[in-house]
Amino acid sequence: MTDEPVREVLCIPGNGRKYAVEFSYVEEICKDVVLSAMPCLPGYYAGVCNHKGTIVPVVRLEGCIENCIEGCIEPDSPGFPVDSGETFVDRQLVMVIHWKKYYAGILLHGDPYMAQLKAEDRIRGPEKQEAALLAEKAYYMCGNELYFLLDVEKTLENLIVCR
Repeated sequence: MTDEPVREVLCIPGNGRKYAVEFSYVEEICKDVVLSAMPCLPGYYAGVCNHKGTIVPVVRLEGCIENCIEGCIEPDSPGFPVDSGETFVDRQLVMVIHWKKYYAGILLHGDPYMAQLKAEDRIRGPEKQEAALLAEKAYYMCGNELYFLLDVEKTLENLIVCR
């Protein structure tokens, strides 16, 4: 399609999809992060965490596509964290991404891994994207796996609740 170099990306499994993030946007992968619930945030937020002295909002991959920007998750709905005897303030694995002055965390449900996305593996995606929290900018088919390359800039803009 285009004459682009091989992209080294960090892949994260989630929501029946494999997402890819360019390394230039990845600030850090944090293990054993304490998430704190925050009232009045839209339902796709898992909470907030402290990253190097800054409070960073953390979103879930699970439910981000179905629970688009226009909707919030109610406490009894399937996307809301279930009380399994542990508190909501569990220790989690979070990938912190950044662009300009914006930071956000993505709650990981599987181990991230590296992959190379080549120009010849790029496939055509939908003409018009659905209104989802996680914006996608390219699609790659590597072997039998479909990868959704996240548009981190648009995704972070989508997360802004107040301007």
